[in-house]
Amino acid sequence: MDKDVVSANLFLIIPLFMPLIFASAELLDIFCPNDSGSYTLYSPFENNLKQLLESLPSNTSVTGDVNSTVCQTCIWNASQEILTQCKSEDAMIWFELCQVRYSYQMFFSLMDYTVKYLNNLGQNSSDPVLAVHYNEVLAYLFNNISTEASNDPSKRMFITGEIKLSTETIYGLVQCTRDISEDDCNSCLLSALRDFET
Repeated sequence: MDKDVVSANLFLIIPLFMPLIFASAELLDIFCPNDSGSYTLYSPFENNLKQLLESLPSNTSVTGDVNSTVCQTCIWNASQEILTQCKSEDAMIWFELCQVRYSYQMFFSLMDYTVKYLNNLGQNSSDPVLAVHYNEVLAYLFNNISTEASNDPSKRMFITGEIKLSTETIYGLVQCTRDISEDDCNSCLLSALRDFET
């Protein structure tokens, strides 16, 4: 594929384990691999990339967990941030409410578990018994919602859940991009769950 042609895809959120918080759109992570090559300023690649990223917000259709205005704003912010932070020819950026990825290689309909954003709070507890119980409850929650997300077409590979732990409520969210198969979604979520449990 010609490296001057850039393909991009929008993901709302790929398998993430995080609290169900939709109030802000903060930057969670950015992935600019060094081994994918980098583009130079004012090159055809950069010009094509800028045009592509500028077109994403207006070409977004939303049938997910946020409304179109919030989604478009998030995509715009993510696109501007990725242009500022990355000069690699393949990059991804995660905001709380959206994800933007571009690449000179085709990635549509391919399962990709390149980067993970995991935060296992139970491991930080000073009480080892509480930490083990927390992790067991969390694993139970995510196992259940992962299975439902990948096996119930009406959920569109997106589901949230919650579970009580003593006086606290733990919230969870899992999501796959809808360009992959249900089997790949299930495999990806199981991989994320295994990493989360270790």
